[in-house]
Amino acid sequence: MGGCFSIIVANKWMRAGYGAPLRKWMKNQGLELIVDFGDLPVFTEATTYPCIVSIHKAASGRARGAEGRVVSSRRAGEGAAESFRACTVPSLEALDLVELTRTGTVEVQFSSLGGSGWTLVGGAGQGLLAKLRGMGKPLGEYVNGKIYRGVLTGLNAAFVIDATTRELLLAEDPRSAEVIKPFLLGRDIKRYQPLAAKQYLSH
Repeated sequence: MGGCFSIIVANKWMRAGYGAPLRKWMKNQGLELIVDFGDLPVFTEATTYPCIVSIHKAASGRARGAEGRVVSSRRAGEGAAESFRACTVPSLEALDLVELTRTGTVEVQFSSLGGSGWTLVGGAGQGLLAKLRGMGKPLGEYVNGKIYRGVLTGLNAAFVIDATTRELLLAEDPRSAEVIKPFLLGRDIKRYQPLAAKQYLSH
């Protein structure tokens, strides 16, 4: 019999090195849909980078899902489907997942997905990425693999402070400015937007 399986997981498997075996395995399954939330604060207590993965396994031939649409699925003797649907959630405000997955998805060809990571774009976007990969040089090669982690506090609760706490510390001792620096997380860095620190690192 066929069946559907959906799960909410961190999206890091699509790009991280440790996710390579899973990406390879996923290409041979009935992958139907990936909904990527990026760095949106779906879970307010933690930065989780979630995505929803939906897989459909048909008993035979192609199955029809909700609303009668054809679901791409694996079929005996024919291997896996050539593509799946994907969408990136732009905002959590007034979010309607049903509508988004109905009208806001792109068709992603498995053939466009490299072994080093998946980028969920379709159509012209896939062609542009292929062109960039052919012309450019990956950052890892450019720096000879010398990519390191950023600042590690060991205990954010003790060393990362908000703007209000910073102002209180500076009021008590202006020299504190020498050891309090603006602190940005990955989610604070947006394309075409100025950097605005909401947190500070004391050391």
